[in-house]
Amino acid sequence: MYLSQGVYLIGLLFVSLPAGAVFFFFSWATTLVQLIGTRGGEGSFEAWLEGPAFSNLVVQPFIWLASLVLGLIPGINFISAFLFGWWANLEYYGYNYELFAGPTPPEAE
Repeated sequence: MYLSQGVYLIGLLFVSLPAGAVFFFFSWATTLVQLIGTRGGEGSFEAWLEGPAFSNLVVQPFIWLASLVLGLIPGINFISAFLFGWWANLEYYGYNYELFAGPTPPEAE
């Protein structure tokens, strides 16, 4: 979704914009289902607010919108597509992600 912005305007308009809209629709729907689950005793509202709600409703949309804006600038779009895509993967996996290796299990404390 993010690396397609390296192809100026075509990747932005035909891949990143529609794919992001679909992704965030399902992400927000999942977040809402998890909120309803907190009412049924599956976790607490505070844990939901700190975890999936903050990630899916605040951070991920910010990353996506910032990458869309920087994707409009020729030349900057190459590096911003890679960096924002990497940041989005880090956020999605709870910052347990290693570049070119994929998700890593959280270390025991």
